[in-house]
Amino acid sequence: MFFSSRKNSGNAAPDAEFKSGLRYFKGEGIEKDEQKARACFRNAAEKGHAGAQYYYGLMFAGEDDSEAAKWYEKSALQGHPKAQCALANLYRWGFGIPIDYSKAFEWYAAAANQGSEHGQYGLAELFEHGIGTRVNLTEAVRWTRKAAEQGFAKAQYDLGVFYFKGEGLPMDWNEARRWILLAMQQGCGGSHVNFEFNLEMLEALDLRFV
Repeated sequence: MFFSSRKNSGNAAPDAEFKSGLRYFKGEGIEKDEQKARACFRNAAEKGHAGAQYYYGLMFAGEDDSEAAKWYEKSALQGHPKAQCALANLYRWGFGIPIDYSKAFEWYAAAANQGSEHGQYGLAELFEHGIGTRVNLTEAVRWTRKAAEQGFAKAQYDLGVFYFKGEGLPMDWNEARRWILLAMQQGCGGSHVNFEFNLEMLEALDLRFV
């Protein structure tokens, strides 16, 4: 997949509009104002600012995902990792655009290779479950570890589960306990889908009442 690494050189006006949009969006030093943030992001996005394109797309998330996808793609093609992850999510779940697991895989990989923990975790999930690619637990563990080492709680928990089960790497309950405890310290308690398994694992690792 090709995307430009252009950094909007000589684009001072869009940069200023984008930064103003962020201040309105986050309420930094001024009162939050979503409409003013949207206007600033739109102006800068239309001038090709990758960050503004991502945030302008974000303003449509949940209300018009097809419009969000349009702006995420513009930003993603310029190499913006958050936009790449956001676009991958839409392709994975079919929000606003048709499900396309191959494109989800490509965009997660693009973000992951730029060091995005969200991209790394998304890519790991696809490898684990064989979505858009073949099941590859070794790769799932590798990308989960990269995200976990950046402090991403869900990845830390999942890495602990891999160690507990001995999937994709040798079983090691000491390492399982270490990674799961790190995740729990951030408030991550694992998947509610496998609630009974989680309880059994936590009891086995003496983490049930931590």
